[in-house]
Amino acid sequence: MTAQLLIPLASKGCQVFHDIPADGFNLDHVVIGPHAVYMVETKSRRKPGKGKQSANVEYDGKALRFPDHVTSKPVDQARHEARWLAEFLRGAAGENVLVIPVVALPGWYVNSGRNAHLSDVIVLNPKMHGTFTSKRSDTPLSDSLRNRIVYALVQRYPALP
Repeated sequence: MTAQLLIPLASKGCQVFHDIPADGFNLDHVVIGPHAVYMVETKSRRKPGKGKQSANVEYDGKALRFPDHVTSKPVDQARHEARWLAEFLRGAAGENVLVIPVVALPGWYVNSGRNAHLSDVIVLNPKMHGTFTSKRSDTPLSDSLRNRIVYALVQRYPALP
């Protein structure tokens, strides 16, 4: 579902990759935006009941508070995978690349608490496209750097026979 919801980003100048093989794991989605790269970890969760109330999740910058449980694992996983991607891209592209970890929760209403903005990890419903096109640094990614990032990501996919 997240892959489908990210498709419109192409019309906004973003490039989107899916299921990128990493070292012993896969990156669910990578979005190359105008100012940063986003590593998107998708988590699908069943809602414990019916109605909008059962579809709300609170994010305080550290953990996700679902109606029936609390977990920080998706936040930690996204952070870990974004660090891996930043290191990989630094080596492959020859310069530091801002990689922002994102947890995507399709079908959920994400309510960010007052401290969520202090976290390095963004949690959202993947319909929230503005996050990927917003200005995250004073310097946009150059065309040259974007091309090196794309080339490096494409090289991660196994060769077809």
